[in-house]
Amino acid sequence: MTKNKFLFALILLFLSKIIMPQDGLKFERLSLQDGIAHNLTYCMIKDSKGYLWFGTMYGLARYEGTGYIMFKHDPEDPKSISFDDIVSLFEDRKGNIWIGTWGGGLNKYDPYKGEFTRFVYSRNNMNEINDNIVWAITEDKEGNIWLGTERGGLNKYNPSTGEFTHYLHDDSNPRSINSNSVQSLLYDSKGNLWAGCRGGLAKFDFESNMFDNFVHSDNDLNSISSGTVRTIYEDSRKNLWIGTFSGLNKFDGNYTFERYTSGQEPNPISHNSVSSLTEDDKGNLWIGTAYGLNYFEPTEKKFTAFYHNPEDPYSLSGNSIHNIVIDNSGLLWVNAYNTGINKLLREQQSNFINLSYFPENQNSLSNSNVISLTQGIDYNIWIGTVNGLNTYNPEAHTITRVAPDENPGKNFISALETDYDGNLWIGTRAGLRLFNPFSQRYIEPEFQGLDEAGLYSAFITSILVDSLNVWIGTYNNGLFRLDRKSNTLTKFSFEGKNFRNYHADFILTIYEDKSGRIWVGSYGGLMMYNKNDKTFSSYMNDPDDETTLSNNYVFSIFEDSRNELWIGTANGLNKFIFENAAFEHFFEKDGLPNSVISSIVEDFNKHLWISTNKGISKFNYEERTFTNYDISNGISGNLFNKGAGLYGIYTNIMFGGSRGCLLIYPGEMKFSDYNPPVYVSSIKKITGEGESSLITSFNEELEISSSEKTININFASLDFSNPAKNKFHYMLEGVDNDWINADSRNSATYNNLEPGEYILKVRGTNSDGIFSSNISELKLIVIPSFWQTWWFKLLAALILFTAVFYLVRYKVISKIKREIELQNIREEEAAKIRKQTAADFHDELGHRLTRISLLSEIIRKKLHNTFLEIDPLLKNIAENSQILFDGTRDFIWAIDPAQDNLYDLIVRLKDFADELFNSTEIKFNIKGLDESLQKYPLNIEWKRQVTLIFKEGLNNALKHSGCKNVTLEVMVRNNNMVEIFLFDDGKGFIQDKVYDGNGLKNMKRRGEKINSIIDIDSRPQIGTKIFFKGIIPLNSIDYTRKVA
Repeated sequence: MTKNKFLFALILLFLSKIIMPQDGLKFERLSLQDGIAHNLTYCMIKDSKGYLWFGTMYGLARYEGTGYIMFKHDPEDPKSISFDDIVSLFEDRKGNIWIGTWGGGLNKYDPYKGEFTRFVYSRNNMNEINDNIVWAITEDKEGNIWLGTERGGLNKYNPSTGEFTHYLHDDSNPRSINSNSVQSLLYDSKGNLWAGCRGGLAKFDFESNMFDNFVHSDNDLNSISSGTVRTIYEDSRKNLWIGTFSGLNKFDGNYTFERYTSGQEPNPISHNSVSSLTEDDKGNLWIGTAYGLNYFEPTEKKFTAFYHNPEDPYSLSGNSIHNIVIDNSGLLWVNAYNTGINKLLREQQSNFINLSYFPENQNSLSNSNVISLTQGIDYNIWIGTVNGLNTYNPEAHTITRVAPDENPGKNFISALETDYDGNLWIGTRAGLRLFNPFSQRYIEPEFQGLDEAGLYSAFITSILVDSLNVWIGTYNNGLFRLDRKSNTLTKFSFEGKNFRNYHADFILTIYEDKSGRIWVGSYGGLMMYNKNDKTFSSYMNDPDDETTLSNNYVFSIFEDSRNELWIGTANGLNKFIFENAAFEHFFEKDGLPNSVISSIVEDFNKHLWISTNKGISKFNYEERTFTNYDISNGISGNLFNKGAGLYGIYTNIMFGGSRGCLLIYPGEMKFSDYNPPVYVSSIKKITGEGESSLITSFNEELEISSSEKTININFASLDFSNPAKNKFHYMLEGVDNDWINADSRNSATYNNLEPGEYILKVRGTNSDGIFSSNISELKLIVIPSFWQTWWFKLLAALILFTAVFYLVRYKVISKIKREIELQNIREEEAAKIRKQTAADFHDELGHRLTRISLLSEIIRKKLHNTFLEIDPLLKNIAENSQILFDGTRDFIWAIDPAQDNLYDLIVRLKDFADELFNSTEIKFNIKGLDESLQKYPLNIEWKRQVTLIFKEGLNNALKHSGCKNVTLEVMVRNNNMVEIFLFDDGKGFIQDKVYDGNGLKNMKRRGEKINSIIDIDSRPQIGTKIFFKGIIPLNSIDYTRKVA
């Protein structure tokens, strides 16, 4: 590698007279189309983040490399800057930008809030800034801000208290500041505050609040050279430099000034009016004057001046230099007043060498438009131009022109190829030629048919020499093959022979791959000649098939070390896939600088180098990435010619273009090691209605309303050497699964982000395409609308649930009410029917039974004396009629709806008992009978069965017990449990014997019918107790009456 570097240095030395000249320094001027009126820039600074800030007559600009963020006064926004005409800038230790204006006072810009705080002078308040023209700003170690004003002297602002202190000139006090017009300020590394005034230099004494003044004296050559100090600067050696209207001064700190003026010899400063100073990394000073930019080497005390040259676009834009800044990457920025901002371009000769044409130099190329290249067997490079043939000796590093032909057409060297004998085959616009490099003589090719084929006068576009043949491509006359062994010529014409494109006879390039296949590129697509069957295969673009050739204009063909075949076309780079005869395409969207692929070669690292119509590109096959180079990287021009590419011994890579021949030594290329900061510079938020807001300041997170449907994000990599070359990757965690390659596009757009938190990550490269280790992260918080919040969703769910609940409840209650209404209607109808039936049945059956009973009695009386044997029968009829009558009455009572409650039931039993025991000695008692029993409704079955049970019990007490007392007791437990007791004090009975009778069995059976319990407890000589216990059925409970 050391040897290669030494060789490369020698090449640069020997080519110093024939490469593109680099006279002096080259400056790039910021275009007026870049977004600001920077020709009216008055001041500029570099902040701690790496941004450049320009103070102009029309607002404050933050420079980001590819654009600006402008801050202007808005009358309707009190948090905007107070005035647009800016004359001073300063960044404090907290990162705030302080802005002094020419008439609008002082402003503090908070870069995290994006807000300006104004300090404007008014005559009504003495505790404020006392002048609205602020020329200079600095900060002391306590964080106080010091201001130099036009008429208000020196002002100190204490950010902690918000108070201003004014220091004014007092004629009666020699230790007051020497002038009220303070032009410049410096707080040095020793803790001294220096003020440059219209009366000289002043040093502030913090203990006494007084000043030590240094003024000009015509009688003292050691005094400061002028009474007006424009700028003060401390260098890395702690020297103090003072720029005045009368030269540059170096102050030793002990009342002695060393003067540097334009009248001194040798190598004086270009002008005495010094307005700006800065130091580079070598310890030398850059000095801005009213006439020219000066480079001062203190050790040599030598000034070198640089001026504006109207005929040189790379010279300074103007000579009145107001400000000089060196950015974080070491770039020098020069503000020329009223003519714009200039950037000093870095020297790029270390990576590229340009061979070109210079009329005054016979050792340069014969013409700058290089259209063909080949290397001879002696390793010399033959260079064909549109006006002559040249040879370049890579060892002697010299260019020699071959004597031109009298026929101008034969000086148009469109094709070059070296054969195995060392002869040079030359294709021109006026025919084929053969040149012997050793004798430096042209040889007429002696092949049959050349003249007849017109090759001596045809436009030869390409030549290929294989082991047996010479292949010759022509412009609109097809392809020819010279068989060197048989001395014969064969023509291949592609028009009308299985070829779909009539432009196939316009041959542009010929190439032989490692398998011996001949590939031909033309205006009619790609063709492949197979030597075995002597046939051609055609490959053309099909707009409906993405796997076909991307374009039919084939300019270059190349097979790399991986045996991959590459085809360069007028629209895209193609890789041929042999397995299925398909093509993989690469375009500008994939990273190419331009889709016109002129030539392709490969370096020793297996990287492809590609020339285009917009510079050159290095393709990393493994990573599938392109690194692009253009005139901003030091190459002479961006436009390269088709097929003019070569990888040669000693010369490595060469490309021919419209501005000469480019030499590239990939192993010796130097790249910037600058690791630039990368930032999200601004975010534009757009609502669904199209309203937008631009956010240029944020800390670690940014809130976005859900109504802001679109966000446009801009990012910046702060390498300003060639910002168009900076590339970016970005990723929004939560949306993107991987990094998005934005290439040189420094923006991203996202639409309709769901509420939540996202992390935006951005990484970028420097101008040489080397990724910075700095990754910018910004948290984006999408605030949901109130209807998207969890509490609203919960509330909505509750409301919905409640609404559904009450809707269902309403429907259920309505249905229940309807069912109740229908049930009531049915019950009322049934009650009417029961009542009518009971009445009709009572009347009719009662009437009939009464007549039967009466007739039986009449018959019995009439037959009393005649038929004694009939009397028992008639009596039996009467008794059964009475029983049937009584039972019928019970049934009718049971179905009568007017008496459907427990109270009526007990009253019915009481009435029966009273009538039953009325003519006996038995006393009947009733307990628990109360009107409250009316609230317990009973159905027909309950009424009937309970009535029959206890009538049976009462009858048994009368007939069999011989009792004196009978008691009936009723009670209700838990609102639905009815208990009824029947007691007598008769003789009782033995239960095991009595249970065989039907009466007690019937009582048990009747209780079971209504799911009730009948318990009979009888003890001899004590009496009998009948216990009834049952639950009133639900369809019998009148809850409405119960609740009421």
